[in-house]
Amino acid sequence: MPIKILLPTLISIILQYSMVVLIYYFLFRVIKMIHSDLKQVRSPASVQAVAGWERQPSETARLIVIDPGNIALQSASFSIHESLTIGRGKSNDIVMDDAFVSHDHACITKYKHDYWLTDLQSTNKTYLNEKLVTDEVSLHEGDLIKIGAVTFKFER
Repeated sequence: MPIKILLPTLISIILQYSMVVLIYYFLFRVIKMIHSDLKQVRSPASVQAVAGWERQPSETARLIVIDPGNIALQSASFSIHESLTIGRGKSNDIVMDDAFVSHDHACITKYKHDYWLTDLQSTNKTYLNEKLVTDEVSLHEGDLIKIGAVTFKFER
């Protein structure tokens, strides 16, 4: 009879102490993350960059139309700020009226100081430097992006 009372009490105590340990571990991780973020902010390189001592690369990148194919585009150059969407749908930043372009075809997104190209499950795919884009890919100065009949050049 005492074992029936002792076992649930023992399990309850173990669970309570486990919860306390998990809470302290969580707090430790949060404090460690805050500390590492503050440490990066105080580094001399970041202080120079904030003070303007170090030249930063251009904040906006752009896509230059190299070969429009037979597609009429709104412009020959498109600025990329935080993100840029490409597709046949009217809600895209670059609207391409082409049967080989999906409604939502591709997206270029800025993350930190890099730009990433993603194919949005398009039917006729996206190509970067004549290679099929299957996953999110980092863009570099001079990269050629082909969507449908149009070829763009990425510049920073």
